[in-house]
Amino acid sequence: MPLMLPNPLAPTDSPPVDAAARPQLKLAARTTQDLRDLVRTATSAVITDEVYRSHGQWRHTLEAVKETLADLERTCESAIEAHEVDVAGVIETLVGSAAAEVDAAAQRTRAQAQIEMAELAAEMVELQTVVDRLQGELHVERDRVASTNEQLDIEVAARVQAESELEEARRMCQQVVSAAESQAQELRAESDGHKAELSLVRQQLDTAKAERSKLMATFQSVQRVLSLAPSVDMAFEAENTGRARVAETESRPQEVQAENSSDTAPELAGLTSSPVADAQVALIEADPEAADVKQVLEQVEAMYGIDLNAGRPPLEVVDSLSGHLRYARDVSVARSSLGERDAHALFEQQIAVLLELKAGTTFGRHLSIAAHASRQISDVSPG
Repeated sequence: MPLMLPNPLAPTDSPPVDAAARPQLKLAARTTQDLRDLVRTATSAVITDEVYRSHGQWRHTLEAVKETLADLERTCESAIEAHEVDVAGVIETLVGSAAAEVDAAAQRTRAQAQIEMAELAAEMVELQTVVDRLQGELHVERDRVASTNEQLDIEVAARVQAESELEEARRMCQQVVSAAESQAQELRAESDGHKAELSLVRQQLDTAKAERSKLMATFQSVQRVLSLAPSVDMAFEAENTGRARVAETESRPQEVQAENSSDTAPELAGLTSSPVADAQVALIEADPEAADVKQVLEQVEAMYGIDLNAGRPPLEVVDSLSGHLRYARDVSVARSSLGERDAHALFEQQIAVLLELKAGTTFGRHLSIAAHASRQISDVSPG
């Protein structure tokens, strides 16, 4: 049997490693320690695989040598039978050849292992460089992720606040819309009320226009009657006399008119001694407010004289006198301490007394027409 030399590179305790079960390097490790452990494990696995591969090659070589030696042994045995003298030399030659082949194979294996170890060392340096680069990128990515998380938190908070503000704005908008709708309904109701009032005022205005048309027709009829009366000249002479007296009254100061107004009863007694005049004097002395009404009517008569002196047509004079009477009635009622109904009754009573005093004059006729017109307008006017 040929001698079997041991392989100095072959381990004795480690089983061969299957090449298909080699671990793969995971370069996406999250921490530096994991990357270092992974590199160490991968490097150990590569070195172990290479050593086992070299051991396998050496073992195959030894198997081949064994087979060769077995063949040689068989050849030697056959040769020994033929040539017993040359057996020892042949064996020594074969053993020397086998030893030389084993040494050469060992040298080749050792050189190959050194080359592979140098390559593994270079790969380890490259892997360490990759690890350092990945570690730097990992720190950069961590900082970027932290910044992104902070920005995301800010954006989420801003979005939550914006949503709350939007909800508040929607609620306020709904409140404003509700208030606007209620206000619009109130305005519609108020507008409907105003329309109803306007319709009523229009009806009253139409009624007043109709009454005014009737009154104008009455005025024209009275004017035609007056123009045909035989005593027109006498009426105008009395009217001119009244105008002169009105002019004298207007030229006096206000204080003199106030003094004369307090002496109204004696003047009325001096002008006429009719029962109506006596009744007026008694009424003025009994009721001080009657004197105030009489003073207002005297001012109306004075304004009537001014209209006549201005040369205005009789129709316009009567229309102006009617307006003055309405104003005088409102002033008298406002000044009076009596109730509204009693004040109106007192004013109408003074109008009746003045008509009795001015009967047969142009002012009396115009006063009668204007008083009737002012009553009609007051009855149809709102309020």
